[in-house]
Amino acid sequence: MLSCEELLCEEQFVKRRVKTMYAREYLASERTLMGAVDSFLRSVVHVRPQLVRRFEEISDNWMDSWFEAGGENMLEAVDGKWLQHYVEQSGDAREEVERFFALFYAWAVKENLVDAAPQR
Repeated sequence: MLSCEELLCEEQFVKRRVKTMYAREYLASERTLMGAVDSFLRSVVHVRPQLVRRFEEISDNWMDSWFEAGGENMLEAVDGKWLQHYVEQSGDAREEVERFFALFYAWAVKENLVDAAPQR
């Protein structure tokens, strides 16, 4: 039978291991397009809560179009020419869509998820 001290030590080890696993899972999911957009929207809600609803609409439309076109769920897979075509053809107000992409990719670069925004 383990002593109280051994049980406490084992419990702390397990908690650290679980936190490490969650951190790795979080980083892996942020590398996906959907994960990155979700993380970006969570970061915006604290700074600009009034934009989140509109940015959710824009990002949902963008990701739906990207996946329907056969795009991968990887942030670095987004093609700049496709993105430019999407912005030009978007039913959303172009200025808002441009603003979303500028803020999203600035955030993604700052978070080291991509080296730069896709060239359009």
